[in-house]
Amino acid sequence: MNDPERVVVTGIAVRSGLGGDFQTLIHGLEIGEFAPVKPFFPNEIISKAVGLPFNPPYVFDAFSRKSIPPEGKNTGPGDRILGMLEPIIDEALAQANLGVEDLEHGRARIYIAGVGIQPEILNFFSFIARNDQEDLRQNKGIRQCHYKYYSQKAIARSLAKNYHLTRPPVSVYSASCSSLAALYLAQSAIASGRSGIAIVVTWQEVTLYDLLFLGGLNALARTASHPFGSGGEGVVLGAGAAAIVLENSSRGRQRKMSDLVEIRGFSTSQSGGLSQGGHSFSPDFRVIGKTISKALEHAKCRPEEVSVVLPHGNGLRSSDKAEALAIRKVWGNHPVSVSSYKSQLGYTLAASGLIDIAILSEALLAGRLLAFRTKGQLDGHLGLCFHADAPPQRLKTGTAVKIGIGIEGSVAACVLSVPSE
Repeated sequence: MNDPERVVVTGIAVRSGLGGDFQTLIHGLEIGEFAPVKPFFPNEIISKAVGLPFNPPYVFDAFSRKSIPPEGKNTGPGDRILGMLEPIIDEALAQANLGVEDLEHGRARIYIAGVGIQPEILNFFSFIARNDQEDLRQNKGIRQCHYKYYSQKAIARSLAKNYHLTRPPVSVYSASCSSLAALYLAQSAIASGRSGIAIVVTWQEVTLYDLLFLGGLNALARTASHPFGSGGEGVVLGAGAAAIVLENSSRGRQRKMSDLVEIRGFSTSQSGGLSQGGHSFSPDFRVIGKTISKALEHAKCRPEEVSVVLPHGNGLRSSDKAEALAIRKVWGNHPVSVSSYKSQLGYTLAASGLIDIAILSEALLAGRLLAFRTKGQLDGHLGLCFHADAPPQRLKTGTAVKIGIGIEGSVAACVLSVPSE
């Protein structure tokens, strides 16, 4: 059996509440910025009318609402989302020095990670009593509520056509772990030799559907999100999108790509969660710890070789505590730096894992870890070495771990390293 191909990240593009490109995001983290936050509804009356006890804050969705559908198209939300995804795919490809022709001949595949195209619930309210044939024929608003406008298959078909793919994109849905699950599939395809190039793309908007869902689980913060904080108030949702290009290392070297980060180890697991009747925000720390250990074993890496861990860190006390227990279980007496930027970026749900991978890749290449900023007190009883509210920290090694947790019980751990050769 042939040795698996080494998989490297060659291109990155990110949109976030801190800016319209990746460098703006990194600069914002360097100077300790918080993405702008505002109430979702104009007033409390509307929030109570839809069943929420308060008007939830969210990181203002400054980029995706302004996204322009591809030329000649303006038929529904799928086209607007396509108009958002294609520019960041192009940006990631440009950073990797790749063009569409490389995808056509490079056995390329795109992996789309997210929660699907969600309807704006308020758009349906005004049409509840207007459903006869005359309304359907004459009212454009009703026509755009049709399921076909919310089908991700249309986005996949357009991406396959526009990027000359020989195989259709793969859509992955696993709640907050979606983008890491997609990344796992993409790197597995390259490591096995089934693909030469893989693009993982993800997005997250803030919709009323998300707010109602998390509000029903009592998981929304009234003021601010504070991962690993002593209060554990809840989450503040944020919008985001990211694209990452993966290749086998030999392809990257042939193009003289020097700034490479290797996906050295990966592991995924399933525990509890909604799918098995468990409490959605109380993951089993033993499963998280075992997933991390398997990823390290796959990477042939000892815990003490890791400089930094980026946990899921969603700001919910039970989930954060489980991650803290898992980190302490794996690293024991070998302290490891822990950072989480969700208090600054908002909780981007499906896109959060890939955005963290991008931030972690930049940190490894720069050889330093940017501190995360807090608006409250960190929970000192968790026993973690948080790198918060401090100058950048020089990394002792070129290896890091990213952890992801999905509400349905999925767990992922990814080991990243700067290649030694």
